[in-house]
Amino acid sequence: YSKSSAGRHLARSYVERGEYDKAIAYYREALSAAGLSAIANREMLRELAQVYLLKKDYAAAAQALQQALALDLAPDVADYLLLARAQHHLGRYVDVVATLDGLRDKGLTLDAVQSQQAAALYYHAGAYAQCEGLLRHLLELQPDEPLHWHMLASVYLQQNKKRQALDQ
Repeated sequence: YSKSSAGRHLARSYVERGEYDKAIAYYREALSAAGLSAIANREMLRELAQVYLLKKDYAAAAQALQQALALDLAPDVADYLLLARAQHHLGRYVDVVATLDGLRDKGLTLDAVQSQQAAALYYHAGAYAQCEGLLRHLLELQPDEPLHWHMLASVYLQQNKKRQALDQ
């Protein structure tokens, strides 16, 4: 416990100072000591993934997030969104769509900000039908948000649904 806990605190300290390589080393050491609960390990893996994202090491970030999702815990929307983001940076658009579809398959609910993130990732991955559904949901939550209307019109145009685009 003490080795994992100390490693985690040191890693966080190095992240705050912008010393990402040292932070990564301490996160890995803390995880390998296996002294913390699965919940704490998931949080550490998420933090480690965020450090990798800061370093633009998207493959390592995706690997850390896949480890976090493999833990026998209730799934967390944030982990799926971070994984999809890392996959997007790697140009693995099919994986982005599969990861985001996993949110729906697990029955997870997204708040407005998470829905916006997922819609943007779906859009950039070319999954316009899924993006359309999320945008419709966002419009129910925020009907006065012009960006959602604009994005929905763009999604319709991408699907060659000119009539619906004009209606927007």
